[in-house]
Amino acid sequence: MAGELCSPLSCWTSDYSEAANVAGLPRTPVITAPPQAGFTDLFVYQPNKVPVPELYISDQRGYRSSLKYFLKNFFILPPSFQPISGVSGLVIAVRRACPSGKDGKPTLKLRQLRIMGHGLSDFAFIGSEQVWADLLVDPSTGRPTTMGKELAQIKEYLDPDVSLVVMDHCFVGRDARFMKVLSRLLGGVRVRGYTGLQTWQTDKIQVGEGIFRECKGDVCHEGVEQLEMSERKKTSDDSATPSQ
Repeated sequence: MAGELCSPLSCWTSDYSEAANVAGLPRTPVITAPPQAGFTDLFVYQPNKVPVPELYISDQRGYRSSLKYFLKNFFILPPSFQPISGVSGLVIAVRRACPSGKDGKPTLKLRQLRIMGHGLSDFAFIGSEQVWADLLVDPSTGRPTTMGKELAQIKEYLDPDVSLVVMDHCFVGRDARFMKVLSRLLGGVRVRGYTGLQTWQTDKIQVGEGIFRECKGDVCHEGVEQLEMSERKKTSDDSATPSQ
């Protein structure tokens, strides 16, 4: 969602293979296969406010144009993409995706959690809340803040050996400390963030193509994520009639 929005597939034309080869980075395919038994995927995103006439009192043409753009680019989302209000909304969405059994433990865990929103090199939006490393962990003590403790609640639904948390925001992968803080708060799972602009697709597969930094605890590496050509064509065919 971060970066410029675009219609289905119009932003998927970049070939990162050359960039990966020049930089000597390993290529990682976008996850498209169904989750294994005992796991599920969850995609959440930062909601965008509908343009209101009050902001265009002397420019009704501008209001109609903005509303048309909004309706075209923000409302065509599969039901599996959930808007969240903030960190609290993320915790609620995770609990709903991974209901508890009679023993009180989750019946499912998250294979992949993609958190989509606007961001820069030193912060990311989780829902409508702006989040950065020092807001989650007190730099003077190294201890989680109130928000950090709240976010850490979802580690119960993650498996350090399986789960991948993707911060699908522009530039956020440039901040290695932020990625490490998130990984430690979430129980040492892999946390991935992209170093360049990201786009928000409106199709079945959310694609975070480009160069990324991925951290597991304090260990990080870089790579390139790209949708395989066979999957790109399949998704292109599916995109002809996107879900509402």
